[in-house]
Amino acid sequence: MRLALLALLLLAVGPKPARPSLELHVSPPFAFAPAVIDAWAKVTDPAGALACPEVVWTWGDGCSSKRAVPDCDPYALNPGELQEWTLIAPRHTYRLSGEYAVRLEVSDGKTALRASVLVRILATVGE
Repeated sequence: MRLALLALLLLAVGPKPARPSLELHVSPPFAFAPAVIDAWAKVTDPAGALACPEVVWTWGDGCSSKRAVPDCDPYALNPGELQEWTLIAPRHTYRLSGEYAVRLEVSDGKTALRASVLVRILATVGE
């Protein structure tokens, strides 16, 4: 009896929906100054929880860029369905040597995803 009640309770509650995830990548991860770095990210939202999020790239050298996900139509979204985006950052140039934390935040006001990766810029001769 208790086992049947527990099984009914589990069926009624159901499994938790998978949380959105964010993978951040940079290329190259190290270079000589001045260096141009490309960054991109993959956002996976299994339950369709993110609705037209804002994207903020922070480069670790005092610069940042902010924008919305392009071509996002909030009325075309289907909550509960898998959504995936690839976000391409504008190229960024590091003029000085050092280690910089590239950070990305994707947020729609209710759900926020954050990721960071380290970029190492090496000094050139004469710097």
